[in-house]
Amino acid sequence: MAVAAETSVIRNAVNQAIKGLFIGDSVAMPVHWYYDVPAIKRDFGGWIYKYEAPKNDHPTSILRVSNKGGSGRDDGSQAPSVIGTVILHDKLRAWSEESKHTHYHQGMEAGDNTLNCHCALQIMRTLQNCTGKGYNDAEVMKQVFTDYVDFMTTPESHNDTYAESWHRMLFADWVVAGKPTDKDELYSFLTKRSEVIYKQPPDKQLVVIGGFVVPTPIILHYIDRPLAEVIKVAELFLRCTHPVSGILEPFYLYIGILHAVVRGASLRDEAEKALLEVLGPTGKAMIKKFDSIVQESNDRLEAFQNIAQQLGIACYIDSSFAVLLYIVRHFHDDFVGGILTNVNIGGENCHRGSVVATLLGASIGSKGKTIPDEWTTGLKLNDSVDKLIFK
Repeated sequence: MAVAAETSVIRNAVNQAIKGLFIGDSVAMPVHWYYDVPAIKRDFGGWIYKYEAPKNDHPTSILRVSNKGGSGRDDGSQAPSVIGTVILHDKLRAWSEESKHTHYHQGMEAGDNTLNCHCALQIMRTLQNCTGKGYNDAEVMKQVFTDYVDFMTTPESHNDTYAESWHRMLFADWVVAGKPTDKDELYSFLTKRSEVIYKQPPDKQLVVIGGFVVPTPIILHYIDRPLAEVIKVAELFLRCTHPVSGILEPFYLYIGILHAVVRGASLRDEAEKALLEVLGPTGKAMIKKFDSIVQESNDRLEAFQNIAQQLGIACYIDSSFAVLLYIVRHFHDDFVGGILTNVNIGGENCHRGSVVATLLGASIGSKGKTIPDEWTTGLKLNDSVDKLIFK
C-alpha cells in the first residue's frame, strides 16, 4: 500500500509539473523579453493576470538584429540564414523588417506556446512512442533528435516566430554536415559536434534558462529512477543542445529539486538549499535581505520586481536561476501567485516561467492538488498535453 501511495503521489506531481511547463510559458509569451518592465502595465492596461495575445510592437525587441544563421546578434559575417530556409519557414519576414519593435512571437494568440514548449511536446510524443520497444537510453535519444529535426524542418509544424540561439546554431552546423537524417548518423553528428564545441570558448548564449525547458519531459519521464540515473539520461540531451559546462551544475540542481519534490519534499526547503548554493557565501544574508524587502512592502509584486532587478532578469543562468528559485521558494504552495509574479517581473519570463511553473506544479501535485481549471482550459495545447501525459 505504501508503494502504491508513493506512486500515486509521483504520478499526480508529474502530471501537474508537465502542465505547468506549458502554462508558465504561455502566460508570459505576450511580454516575453520585456526589459522595460513598466511597459507591461502600459501595453496591457495593467499587470498580466490571464492569457493574452502579444501586441504587434515590442518595446525592447532585438529580433531584427539577431543572427539568422547562428548564435546571438548578427555579427556581420553574412552566414547563410537558416531562418526561412531550414527552420521557421514562413517567418523570415518578421526577422527582416525595418521596424525596431517587431514582437518575437508575431501573430500568436492568447494561450499559445513558444517554440521550446512545442519541442517539449514533440519529445513527449517521441517518449510515448518509444515506450515498450526495449530501447536503451542512447537509442531513445537518437529517436528524440531524429523527431526533433523532422519537426523543426517541417513547414507549419508550429506557429512561433522565434528560435533561440541553440536551435539556429545546431541547424547551421547540421546544414554544413550535409543535413543527416538517419538517426545513427544524426546522433553521431550531434555528439561529435558537442565534443568540438566543449573545447571552444563558451558561447554565453547557450548558458541560459531556455536550456532547461525542452529536456524537462525527459526528466519527468524517467523521474522514478534514482537521481543519478535521471541526471545521466537528461544530460545526454543537454550536452547535444547546449554544449557548455556553465549550464550543467544549475541543471543538476534543477533535476535534484524536481526529483525530491515529486516525492513530497518541501519545495520551499529544496529551493532554499539550491539558492544558497547558487548565491554562494553571501547567500544567507541576501535571502534575509530579500525576505525583509517582501515583508516590509505594501506591494508584493513591486518587491519582487526590485529583487529581480538586483539579481538580473536576463536569460543567463547565473541570474535567471537565482530569480526563479527565490520565486518558487516564496510561492511554493501558490501556483497562480508564482506564475503571475514571474510574468510581471519581465525579462526572460517565458522560459524562466516554464521552470517556475514546472516546480510549482510538482509541488502542488505532490500534495494531491491540481492546477486551477482556468489555466488548463485556456491553454491551446492542453488537449495535446492531456493525451501525452505519462501514465
